[in-house]
Amino acid sequence: MKKKSIMKRLAAVVLTVTMALSWTVGDVFATDYSSYSNDRVGWGLVYTTDHSTPGGSFPKGVDITEYDAYYVGDTSDKVIYLTFDCGYDNGYTTGVLDYLKKKGIKAAFFVTKDFVDKQPDLVRRMRDEGHIIGNHTVRHKDMTTLSVSDAKNELIQVAAAVKEVTGTKIDPYFRPPEGAYSVRTLKLYQDMGYKTVFWSFAARDWDVNNQPGADTVYNSFMQRYCNGSIPLLHIISSSSTGAVKPIVEAMEEKGYRFGTLNELGKPDGEVTVNIDTTIEYTGHAVKPTVTTTNEGANVTYSYYEKIDGKYTKISAAPKLPGLYYVTAIVDATDSYGLAKSEVVHFHITRGTGSLVLTVPDKKYDGEKPVPSVKKKGDYEKVYCRYYDADGNRLSAAPTEPGVYYAQAYAYKTKLYKKCVSEKVSFEIFA
Repeated sequence: MKKKSIMKRLAAVVLTVTMALSWTVGDVFATDYSSYSNDRVGWGLVYTTDHSTPGGSFPKGVDITEYDAYYVGDTSDKVIYLTFDCGYDNGYTTGVLDYLKKKGIKAAFFVTKDFVDKQPDLVRRMRDEGHIIGNHTVRHKDMTTLSVSDAKNELIQVAAAVKEVTGTKIDPYFRPPEGAYSVRTLKLYQDMGYKTVFWSFAARDWDVNNQPGADTVYNSFMQRYCNGSIPLLHIISSSSTGAVKPIVEAMEEKGYRFGTLNELGKPDGEVTVNIDTTIEYTGHAVKPTVTTTNEGANVTYSYYEKIDGKYTKISAAPKLPGLYYVTAIVDATDSYGLAKSEVVHFHITRGTGSLVLTVPDKKYDGEKPVPSVKKKGDYEKVYCRYYDADGNRLSAAPTEPGVYYAQAYAYKTKLYKKCVSEKVSFEIFA
């Protein structure tokens, strides 16, 4: 028993799971997305004439930052965040990268799967030169028209393609195609670990056959920039890519710097769940331990069972034998945003329990010795078997003089496995 227990502890696998960019199915089952509105909102802007922050098209009563969604950065700072949407390459990407490298500016490139598949060298260059690689879906569809599963897969496939090409994870930023969104889609992206990035300026430059011209894009931006501006520029556009240099030079003359999307909101915290995959029943509720960058924050656990193929949340930490799932959520702090772990599965197995048998020697009086059993475990029935000195099993407890052995047995229950004690010798004296 002791050897088995030691080997089990040595073989115990501690799962260390950090916050990932795309959640497994186990993460998303925790949210009932049907309770979030899927009314479509088309992103739009209302500009001012004094370079103050423009208004945006928000769902009534909704603060999009609660879903980690942004369209401007730090409005108290003279900072610009350059972003490019990359549906495909039109011959301008290399020149833009060359210029940004020369200036030491880091931008964000929101890529589709087609761009990654067809331009792997450009994607690797973006990563090697320190740019952000964001997610712009597989098919560039209005995400409000898709099921939760299909919308999720749009992001997962792009993330997988970036990982395949660069060997690194995609950055946790998503730009919705067409600027179409709903409260439901914002919640989904947030659950998948993404910040949604809209824009505070965009030119009508996506039609390669109807370009407004670089001067028009430049002049429009100079009328509409603001502190924390996030301009959307299409990498396929001769107008937008041609306006990059004059925009950068003009804004630098005005004392602006060029920041990265990593400055948006609080940085994501990190939470790691540590728990053995197999835990023996002890009668006590099972609680994992976590490590997190959100020092001093409150940690909340959610537990689930899989019943009839569906994940069902349970109200408290489990203690009965079974297969369970747990995820940890750590509150935001002054330094870090809210952090959520991946879902970890673990088993609570039946306890082994124990039986300690005592049989006193006695003088022959025609009565059988009375054994006592000290047990650990909630067994329904405990009984003894008796053997003679040669190990032959007896049909009943002995009463005649002689040397004998006894062994205790217990029926298993829901919580404990069947248990057997050591053999104990005793003697009935003549």
